[in-house]
Amino acid sequence: MFSNRRKAKNDELRKKHLIRNWIAGFAVTTVVAVTQIISPSVKPSAVFDRIGTFEDSIYYDVTVVDSANVIIPETLKIQISSQFDSYEYPLSLGQNSGVVHDLRVDTVYDVYVVGSEGYGSEILTKEKLTTAKRDGGAILSANLMTTDLSEYELTYDIFTQYRDESLDFESVKLKYCILYHESGEVGTDVCMDYQEELINDYLQMTSIIVPNYNTSVYLILEATKKSDQSALILDEYQFKTPLKIDGYLYIDEVFPDAFTLSGYVDFTVVPGITYSLELYQDDVLVTQKELIESTDIHQYDSSNIRFDGLNVNTEYTIMLFADYQNPVSNENVRKELDQVIVSTTPYYSVSVIVTDNIQTYQVSIEIDDPDNILHQFYYTVYDMSGEYPQYISENPIEMILSQEGLKTAVFEIMIPTNPDYQIIFRCDKVISAETTYYYQTFYEINHSGG
Repeated sequence: MFSNRRKAKNDELRKKHLIRNWIAGFAVTTVVAVTQIISPSVKPSAVFDRIGTFEDSIYYDVTVVDSANVIIPETLKIQISSQFDSYEYPLSLGQNSGVVHDLRVDTVYDVYVVGSEGYGSEILTKEKLTTAKRDGGAILSANLMTTDLSEYELTYDIFTQYRDESLDFESVKLKYCILYHESGEVGTDVCMDYQEELINDYLQMTSIIVPNYNTSVYLILEATKKSDQSALILDEYQFKTPLKIDGYLYIDEVFPDAFTLSGYVDFTVVPGITYSLELYQDDVLVTQKELIESTDIHQYDSSNIRFDGLNVNTEYTIMLFADYQNPVSNENVRKELDQVIVSTTPYYSVSVIVTDNIQTYQVSIEIDDPDNILHQFYYTVYDMSGEYPQYISENPIEMILSQEGLKTAVFEIMIPTNPDYQIIFRCDKVISAETTYYYQTFYEINHSGG
């Protein structure tokens, strides 16, 4: 195991190696400063989300949309040229970022995004910039380093550059924070909790870690002036992490010819997104259902879905899909989010008779369970007077096997003094040595009011 000193040395060598390679010619990453929603168009289009110069460098973020897929991929490029020199780098559809170094200072450069549909190159967008030496600084790019986008956190390498010929900067630091806002709203311009990293070199790479869930990240390159100790903002940069759409399925109840499940999805992540379920038996599609957005305050939870009319004691596969339009490329996407295997149970029947004796309930249970799949019987009492159910007590139910082979029980339950309560009778359903469904409800008593 590396010591802390050796790890720090390796990290420093990694940074220097990345910066050397980066200066040699940095081309394409996948980060933009401002999210652009581009209207659908038959013709290809490109938009500079961010473009600027600092000393001998030009940095850019550009989004290219080709909803009709007419551009020949290898012809999509960014061209940077002056009367003295010219450079060309490949682009891809969607979001691109880049930095071009070692340009001539005090020189006018034309920047073009070009592509061809097969009959000559076409300019999709263009800008004119002038390089110049000046005191100040710039956040040149944010490079996503995490390759597994299913991770809960993402690592970005932030490249910064500054110049202080007047020697007026006491220190330079990179500040960053997460912009939290509701879907469809613009992020606030003020962050409450910044994290800071000291910038020691005029050209530096700084690694930051941010949450991986459609997060807006706000960066500030800030200098402290020697003259009056005031803060001077050298540059600001905002970008969004890659679009992430998740969804999960949870099996609630299983029966001989049916099962119920909940789908945990987010209807706010992309406008117009829909979620659907497909039920398969032996790779044959049985039926489809759409998940409906819940009216519950917990927006990440969907309505409960029930599949009926199924075969007894049969294994099924249920798949969850999301259908949406990619907000950058306008491409219609269908993505599989989750897949679970569920088994209906062998045949069984449950009979429950409840008699109200004013202060107690007399409960009589009779279960026909020829395959012996029902086990661990108990009941739970909840107080329902508040906004959420509140646990009161839980007690086991002792089942006796009758001469007819039926599982039976007769017992009493004290009626709660609170008039709003719920009593849920549950058991475990053991389908096989590998498959058990826990906390399965087989009867309820619900009481409200006096």
